[in-house]
Amino acid sequence: MRLLLALIGYASTATVIAAVLGVGYLWQADQLNDEKVFRMVALMHGVDLDSVGDTQEEVTQTTPSEQPSIDEVNRMHQLALRDYEVRQNVLQRGSSEFQYLLDRLVAERTRYDDMAQELNERIQQEKDLLQKESVQRVIKVLKSVKAAEGKDLLLKFLPEGANAQARQEGKDQVIRLLNALPADTTQAILKKFKSPEELEVLHELLDEMLDGGAPQRVLDQTLEQLSKRQLEN
Repeated sequence: MRLLLALIGYASTATVIAAVLGVGYLWQADQLNDEKVFRMVALMHGVDLDSVGDTQEEVTQTTPSEQPSIDEVNRMHQLALRDYEVRQNVLQRGSSEFQYLLDRLVAERTRYDDMAQELNERIQQEKDLLQKESVQRVIKVLKSVKAAEGKDLLLKFLPEGANAQARQEGKDQVIRLLNALPADTTQAILKKFKSPEELEVLHELLDEMLDGGAPQRVLDQTLEQLSKRQLEN
């Protein structure tokens, strides 16, 4: 009995080894692949893959496509509506914040412009005050000296060789002083302009005085700028 069992065991083992060697040979010779092995195992277990495939195809063809229910459609609609509302709220909140920042920026810019204008006005006032004080001191000096000396002092505002801008500024200062002096002092000083060069300077000064001097030039420039802006608009 034991010998029979041993023989059966040896035979089974040999059969398995032979089967493995045969399968290995067929696999190496490209006679077997994964699909063929799978079919062989299925057949060993009594499963007909062809019939299963046909049955699955029939089920697929006969089963209608699932349609969403009314509740599902309503739920999707509510989700889409909620998403739209959230986006609108975000946009509205962003627009409000942007408008708030823009208003603050405009307010700060207005405040800055007002401060700059006030500072410029104060600086101009201080400048005018200093100029007025300086003019008063120079007038006091011109009134205290002789007319000839006063003439020489005024001519120092018009140095020889000065460029056109510096000479114009000098003439403006001389005219400002002459206008601020008493009439008799001004006449006495002007009578001392006798040489041809001095008379030429006197002619320029009188011409400037007739034209209005620096204030008139400022008015002319302002009118010219306004005319240009009107033409551009």
